[in-house]
Amino acid sequence: MRADSPSRSRPSRWPWLCAAFICACAQAAAPSASDLIARMQSEPMFWKRLDIADELAQVATVQDLAPLEPLLADRDRHARGNIAYLFAKLGDQRGLATLIGILNDHSDDRLVALHPNCTGGLTGTPTEEQTAAALKRCPALLQIQIREDRYYAVHLLGKLRDPRALDVLIPMLDHDEVNYNVAWALGEIGGPRVIPALIEALSNKDALVRVTAIGSLEKLRATQALPNLTALFDDAAMPSAGERVPVGTVARKAAESLQRAVAACTGLKDMSELVSAKAAPQAPAAFEAIRSDMTLRQILEHLGPAARDVGSGLYVLEWKSTDGRTFRANGPSLCAPPFRAAFVGGAKPNR
Repeated sequence: MRADSPSRSRPSRWPWLCAAFICACAQAAAPSASDLIARMQSEPMFWKRLDIADELAQVATVQDLAPLEPLLADRDRHARGNIAYLFAKLGDQRGLATLIGILNDHSDDRLVALHPNCTGGLTGTPTEEQTAAALKRCPALLQIQIREDRYYAVHLLGKLRDPRALDVLIPMLDHDEVNYNVAWALGEIGGPRVIPALIEALSNKDALVRVTAIGSLEKLRATQALPNLTALFDDAAMPSAGERVPVGTVARKAAESLQRAVAACTGLKDMSELVSAKAAPQAPAAFEAIRSDMTLRQILEHLGPAARDVGSGLYVLEWKSTDGRTFRANGPSLCAPPFRAAFVGGAKPNR
């Protein structure tokens, strides 16, 4: 008998065939851009249209969206906003410009949701004349609609996460009637400019703004906000919406969460351990070893406690070099790479 006489079973082709069949079925089941556009045009609920927009952004190009372009000027600002969001997702500058335009728009040329008490019992879609008559009976409806349209535009900007919106959103934190939603949107967008603005919002007179800012700071792991959160522990004010929980309780829970993040990230029990007045100057070679991919925590481990913290809202830590220079690293958190790590007034040493 030959040594190789035992037969070897040939690999089954069924698993490959089944996998190919499943893949083909999945591709066949995936809706095309034209299918999704048709769904978006026929869907009456604005929040469902937003879900469709997210699907479209995965498969469509800007050229595919030509049938939707007229909606960028739709009187229904929610419909306009959804289309603008989609265009912005695909990189078309008209999208972001349209969303910002809605924020700045207080005109009365818009679709207004009418309350039955103001329409005299009308059913169906009211005509322009009927709408005008209803607004005459209930003039506050227009201002309510403007506020809701602007609120939704802020929501879309937060969902879009485009930092170019910060120039418009940050100034709204202080006084705008939808500033509580702005505080949420900033937490979604993130970035170096956001944390100082949110920390400042912790002193806003509106408890809802303060609570929302707390949530965003916690989401961003903004451990530098801990002293500001601690100052709110006795704040008994209740927000006007959302969970009926005092500001102080929300601040305390967020502070505890951030303290755990500090411990997990740095291994430090107290933030004061980051800075030491007795920190000795480091040799220049120590700074040459700093790499661009290091987190602030790793820089601290390499250099030891900083000589001082000159930050306001962000970490801005400074070390001294034995040749008389000052090395500065600044960033949003200890667990992230710094925005810049360099000798003050000099070029980055990190590679």
